[in-house]
Order: sequence, then C-alpha cells, then structure tokens
Amino acid sequence: MPSCIELRAWTMSSPRRSPAASTRASPTTPQATFFNDPRFGDWVRDEPKGARRCDDKSLRLKADPQDPQDRYKVGAAWAALLGDFRGLVGPGVADAIAFHSLQFLMPRCTYDTARQALHHADLALFPARRNGRHKAQIDQVFDGRMA
Repeated sequence: MPSCIELRAWTMSSPRRSPAASTRASPTTPQATFFNDPRFGDWVRDEPKGARRCDDKSLRLKADPQDPQDRYKVGAAWAALLGDFRGLVGPGVADAIAFHSLQFLMPRCTYDTARQALHHADLALFPARRNGRHKAQIDQVFDGRMA
C-alpha cells in the first residue's frame, strides 16, 4: 500500500470524546508517526514548534470533556498516549498494534473500548497465552494519560 494511502487510512480513527468517541479523527498520530516527529498542527498555525505536540507530558484524556474544543485536546492526548506506547515497545510494534486496532473501533466508542481495541490487536498480532504480549504496556500508557 502506498505510504500516502496508508497515512490517510490511519487518520480515520482516534477516540475524540469521553464517554463517546468517534472513528473520525485528526491526522495527529499518523503524521507524527510517519515523519517520526512529535509536532503536529505546525502547518495550520505556522508555528515551527508545533501547534500541539504528542510528546507533551501534560496531555490527559479527560473523563468527561464538555467543551466542543475538547475534541482537539482529546486527539492530542490520544496521539500522546500512542507516542508513549511507541516509546515503550518500539515504533514497529506500536504502529502495527495501533493500525490493527482500527478494525475493533466503532463510532462513539469509549476510552475503555479504545483500550480493548488495542488489547485485541495486540493479541491478534502478538499472542502470549490469554493476552497479547504488550498488555501491561497498553494499560500503563492508558493509566498514565487518564485525567
């Protein structure tokens, strides 16, 4: 699959809001992953350091975002969570699990559903007894990014 198509396909999912999430999302994670660059939105706001960064340690998934603008904050926190996961297990493994997890997501999924989607993808790609090999790391990054 050409990388531009793969990059576009990956932009179609990211939990946006809690308790609901959506399979419509920003290109945050794939852009940062594809270019191995934590900045995103730099081209939107003409900010060389990035409008947002997925390596921002302060980003958290709020339990119940109310502001419509929170979808951008949630998208950035989701990208940060996946960036943390990349740091723990390596880019190849993390990207494969994140990409494969898309098939387990649905419109209006919750953060728990997103976590389970990563667990299902991990189990499918990296089986180890009853869980995937990276269950602990998935839980660690989720727990670390929840507000």
